Amino acid sequence: MTKTQYNYRGMLFSIDEMKLSNDNLATFASARDFGNAAAGYVAGRKGIPWRVARIAFDGLQTIQGKNWKSGKWQVEGQPTQRAQRVGHTAGMNAFKRAYSKSLEEVKRAKAQRVISFGPK
Repeated sequence: MTKTQYNYRGMLFSIDEMKLSNDNLATFASARDFGNAAAGYVAGRKGIPWRVARIAFDGLQTIQGKNWKSGKWQVEGQPTQRAQRVGHTAGMNAFKRAYSKSLEEVKRAKAQRVISFGPK
């Protein structure tokens, strides 16, 4: 292992839709980047809009920050936000696919009168 490899200790970041760049370059990420992307993915997969997720992430940063007793709102740094956004985009895409699939199943069942809505 070279000195540069040992010092960085990141790993290749290319998981389906969760790519940090679109330029076909290899992207490396730290464990923190993976954690931030995972947090964004969970929010997106639950269908939480990006703006609402950002407020929640910054709220957590404020509570966990060094000066949380001062009452000052803290905003996470840009690298953290970018990793969260990558995860959120992938999670939201998964949410939309699942929602569309569920909607199609309901439409098919309704067309076949397998389920009924409202009183008979």
